[in-house]
Amino acid sequence: MSLRERLQAESARLGFLACGVASLEPSRFGVALDDWLARGFGGTMRYLNRQANKRKNPAEIAAGATRAIVVLDNYLPPQSPECRAPSAEPAGRRVAKIAKYARGRDYHLELTERLGHLSRFALDSGATVARPYADAGPVPER
Repeated sequence: MSLRERLQAESARLGFLACGVASLEPSRFGVALDDWLARGFGGTMRYLNRQANKRKNPAEIAAGATRAIVVLDNYLPPQSPECRAPSAEPAGRRVAKIAKYARGRDYHLELTERLGHLSRFALDSGATVARPYADAGPVPER
């Protein structure tokens, strides 16, 4: 079994829906990102400007890395009875609405924990660099 297949099997064991391996070559959308930022579409999210170079060149995110292990996960918690929308609101009473992703444990913590296990598996399998990353930095998502 190849390392890629072993990583995919381990990620499935950890509950991820899919797993792939991506190169860390410069993004083909770098010029578009620069244009988008120059036009002010990042609004007040100044970190987008500060992190633009790493978004365009993902190999700079973790020194020595040559590939990224990318997983797919559904981080929505199972819906509990107390989080379900009531069938009818009581007269004169307001009911709070809570976003689905905010109803359970912080998905950053959940994913980082499971990605930590996958990172250790990668290191044990011969990787020299492994850094768990759960929506916490300049990774070009698309």
